Amino acid sequence: MAENPRTEQTLAQLSSILELLKGPSDEQRFAGLLLLTKSSFSLDDKVVLRTVFDAIGAAFFHRLLRSASAYQSLALNILPTFLVDDSVAVQLQSLLQDVLELMDQECSQTTFDASNFDNLLNCLQALVRCAEVHHLLSNPTLEVLVKAWVKLVDTYPDMASKLLSLVDFILKQCKSYQPRTHLVAANFEKTLLAPLSPVFAKVQTLVKFDLLPILSRALQVLSNWTSEKQQGAMSNASWPLLIRQGVHDILQSKLDPSRRDLALFLADEMLKYCGPGWATEKYDLQEPLPAVEGVERGTFIVVLVNLVRVDLRVKLEQIAHDLASTISTTAQKSSEPMVGVLFDILERATQTLCIESERLVEESEGIVQNNVRLISSSDLLLLRDGFVSTMQTLCEFLTIARDSGILTHPVVMASVRLLSVWVAEDTETITSSIYNLIPYILEVCDASHHSNPALEPLEFVLPALAQFTTDFNTRETLVSASSHVHVLSYLMRQIQRFISPFSSHSTQTSDRGAAPPVQEVKDFVNQHSIKLSIEILLCICASNGNICNNATFLNAVPTIARCLFLVSAATMPSEEQVTFVNESVQFFF
Repeated sequence: MAENPRTEQTLAQLSSILELLKGPSDEQRFAGLLLLTKSSFSLDDKVVLRTVFDAIGAAFFHRLLRSASAYQSLALNILPTFLVDDSVAVQLQSLLQDVLELMDQECSQTTFDASNFDNLLNCLQALVRCAEVHHLLSNPTLEVLVKAWVKLVDTYPDMASKLLSLVDFILKQCKSYQPRTHLVAANFEKTLLAPLSPVFAKVQTLVKFDLLPILSRALQVLSNWTSEKQQGAMSNASWPLLIRQGVHDILQSKLDPSRRDLALFLADEMLKYCGPGWATEKYDLQEPLPAVEGVERGTFIVVLVNLVRVDLRVKLEQIAHDLASTISTTAQKSSEPMVGVLFDILERATQTLCIESERLVEESEGIVQNNVRLISSSDLLLLRDGFVSTMQTLCEFLTIARDSGILTHPVVMASVRLLSVWVAEDTETITSSIYNLIPYILEVCDASHHSNPALEPLEFVLPALAQFTTDFNTRETLVSASSHVHVLSYLMRQIQRFISPFSSHSTQTSDRGAAPPVQEVKDFVNQHSIKLSIEILLCICASNGNICNNATFLNAVPTIARCLFLVSAATMPSEEQVTFVNESVQFFF
């Protein structure tokens, strides 16, 4: 048997050291630590490290950090040795507040002690990486880290880089955390976005690019933490404008695609959180805007959209080439993660363009005054021409995908969605190429639903189909493409989902228990997609009554009658219900 390297004499030496470390006074603990450094034992040995820590205890370090500066320095020199062990670091979490306070004090001093701050940073790195998210957020962790970063970014870049890495680490942990109050999100904006955004707007060094992923991740966290109603309420803060300024500077620079993509990703997150108006609106600030060169209203969205549509065209050409060379009907994942971001930006920009176009019409008709438009007429025309060109690109791409037999590719679905959004808002640009794609678009929606029944992609297409029904010739195109069958199938699925909780009840009008609450019925029938579906079906039926006699429509009669009964039962006196149902079914068919 191999001889134990720790002889009885050595073990006795450790025992005497532990007695000192467990002593009643801190002086004895200091003496024990001094003897430990001169012994043959090393704190690199985890067994020794944990044994020594158990003897000292966390309270010893707490007292040192709250005592005179000499003892603070001693604690900060010793602590990193113990914090390398995760099990010890977890037991020292109570020191997080002490270390944060000391770091905040150091940043507030007129003379900066870099060595002392470096020790604080080393301790904080270990404490943060072992802390629970709620513990980090309940302490001013992000506030202190960001404050220190702003102070050191120009003078101590290495330390600033470590601070930003810690911020990034905390943000990654926050993605899976849900705070109990919206005040956490509000504080998040104040302590993180507000101090970082001025630096992002003004700096002209690589620091601007270091901030891109941090700001994007912070916005992702905020979007997860806040409801849609809470998002976009940025009228009293300057940070959205400052971030817009920084993104604008990057997009106008000649940079490699990877850095430009990071800026586009940040722009997409800002549009999601602040709404489409972020790209154009001039906020009514309640605080002075830091001295940076402003972006003229409307200029930013022109730069953004033109860059995005050019990038999208290049990427779609490559994807189209891949689709044409690979004949497959199975789902394929795009090799371009940025494609989704580009589609998202264009879809939100479409909303802004439509709003601005409506404002232009209202202004020309004298409905509104004081020039409320945020985009000039010339820029508006350029944007519209750019979107028309993009729609032509989408049609070309979808034609290649159709000819290649591709139905469930994610980029195909994204193209269908964006094209439908545009057609629903701008009927003047509807061309024969779009008409020819209607059957394929309906097939794509049907295939996507069958691959994932939880999805209803036809909802995105319904507004465009409703636009098509306004003209007799296009209604004939819809009939030949069997669009009424697709819409009716969608409507039937929605009705079935709505009435399924009541399916066990009798459909006789005397059974009052079969009806859902009045408000539920009203909410269902007032859904935009339900209204559009009925509108489309009625228009098609008016154009070609023969389609009402086919099997699909006839099989739908009992279910639609059931839905109509539930509506009547919840909203009408009993004597009117039978008449209402009968007349409604006759009108439909």
